[in-house]
Amino acid sequence: MKVGLVHRYYPQLGGVTTVVNCLKEGLRKKDKVEVITQQQCKNHFVKTLKGRFFYFKLFKYLREGKFDIIHTHSAPVCFFSPFIKIKIILTIHGFESIFEKMSFWKMIYVKLISFTKILSYHFADELIAVSNLVKEDVSKKYKIKKEKIKVINNMVDLKRFFLQKIRRKDKNLRFFSYELGKRKEFQ
Repeated sequence: MKVGLVHRYYPQLGGVTTVVNCLKEGLRKKDKVEVITQQQCKNHFVKTLKGRFFYFKLFKYLREGKFDIIHTHSAPVCFFSPFIKIKIILTIHGFESIFEKMSFWKMIYVKLISFTKILSYHFADELIAVSNLVKEDVSKKYKIKKEKIKVINNMVDLKRFFLQKIRRKDKNLRFFSYELGKRKEFQ
């Protein structure tokens, strides 16, 4: 199976980039994998679509039919679903709540973004939420059937982090620490 992982900002460091990199490394063991991005990256598993109009170039590239499945973290990719006939999976990493008073134009912008999210969530063949809380929020806010949303919690790469136990007077606290000396760049 050939899998396309779409992340516009790969290899910029960040949470989603870390997830994409771990997916790439894990899937490479059994499947053919290609990360599709706008950022320059020197890796033969990465296809860079340079310049402006990333989504137009991406649409054209995906229509060539080289992939069996697309996994994305970017909602606009789901709009391609009716036109490319490739299964698209969208991972939703969080939700946003706006507590501030908004100007009229900001409110219009937020409504427009919400509308595009609703459409993209419906166009996606499957949705993955990183927690039950995100699943509940998306299901309720965007009226998506809960059966369409699978929960796959974020993972921890135990090669980069180690479990550390700290004793406190009130109770034990456990957390993961990052080993600074063993930082791996995404290439």
